[in-house]
Amino acid sequence: MKIFFGELILLFLIITLLSSCSSLKVTYPVKSKNKFAEIAVISTYVDIKKPVFPLLDAAIINKETNSISSELTKLFKDYSSVIRENVSKQLMDNFSCKVIYGASLHSNLGINNLKETFNFEHSLERNDKAFPKIVEADNEFNFFEFNKWNTISLNIIDYFDHSINYKNTVTEVCNKMQVDHLAVTYSVLKTFPGGLILSDKISLYTYFYLFNKNGECIANGINFSEPTGFKGKEVEGYKLALNKYSELFLPIIEKVASKYK
Repeated sequence: MKIFFGELILLFLIITLLSSCSSLKVTYPVKSKNKFAEIAVISTYVDIKKPVFPLLDAAIINKETNSISSELTKLFKDYSSVIRENVSKQLMDNFSCKVIYGASLHSNLGINNLKETFNFEHSLERNDKAFPKIVEADNEFNFFEFNKWNTISLNIIDYFDHSINYKNTVTEVCNKMQVDHLAVTYSVLKTFPGGLILSDKISLYTYFYLFNKNGECIANGINFSEPTGFKGKEVEGYKLALNKYSELFLPIIEKVASKYK
């Protein structure tokens, strides 16, 4: 009876999620009048969030996910670079400005000094044997000290909700690299356990952050895909969910660009 009740709660949550008017949400914490000459895409993160409840069903699906963690980590690594490439091109198309990322980012004259001061790879680590670290794209290092204020859990979204966490970092990175804007993306696969009456579900959540040279977040956006059925032991389901990254990021970037054009 407890298991069945838990599944009913999960069904209600999924129905509520699907019935929302729109998955797209963009906010502008600070108004900015700075011109867009150059955007540096400095961080592209790919992550997975496993369920906690209902306890039994969550334990089952998490065991399946953990059993293919090495394959999934490689998949996340591959997609992180693909997502960065795609988002960078979307930024170029919509903002009509120079966008640097990857190899071009690391050819910037100011990058070496930043590596000495802002290289917080340890801040991507967490207490999860199967997925011990959040994945970032090739030729990137982590500028942000996510666990500075909270050593118990790692939450990138909470971190970027508070300007005190990143303002000085963003300002110095912009100054050293001589760029006027920075962009960060965070892509998270979320899994939802099924049970006797439901199949397991998976959804991709995408987050986009745009900062100006004053260290202010001038836009942040979230978009997510409709949860679809998948099998926790099969990599293909995770791959199909990740394939939706472009159609999720594009509406965010288009909306932000329309605000600042």
